[in-house]
Amino acid sequence: MDQKFMDQQKKTLLALKAETEQDLQRMHDNQTEGIAEGEAANQEEVAVINTMRQTDMAESEHFEDQRRAIDHALQAIDEGSYGTCERCGQPIDPARLEARPSATFCLTCQEIVDAQPSAW
Repeated sequence: MDQKFMDQQKKTLLALKAETEQDLQRMHDNQTEGIAEGEAANQEEVAVINTMRQTDMAESEHFEDQRRAIDHALQAIDEGSYGTCERCGQPIDPARLEARPSATFCLTCQEIVDAQPSAW
C-alpha cells in the first residue's frame, strides 16, 4: 500500500478515535448524572434505572473495544504491518480497510473467525 493511502487511513483512524473518545465521555457524563437509587419512588423506577445503567455499561464497553481496535490499527501503521491479515498474513483489500479502518483480518479470515471464534 502506498504512503498516501496509509496517511489517509491514519487521518481517518485519528478522527474515529476522537469521536469514540467523545462518545465515551458522553457515556461517562450520562452515568454520573442519573437518578440516585434512593430517589426512586418505587421498585419499577429502580428496575428502569438499573436497566438503563446496564445498557450504558454495555455501550461504554463497546466504545472501549472500538478505541482499543483503533489504537491497535494506529500501532500497526507505525510498525508497518497495517493492512496485513493477522490470521493468514495476506494483504487486506484496501476497500475493506476504507470501509473498516480498524480491520485486522482479510474478509475470508473474518468470516472464519465470525463463524468459529475458536479458529482464531
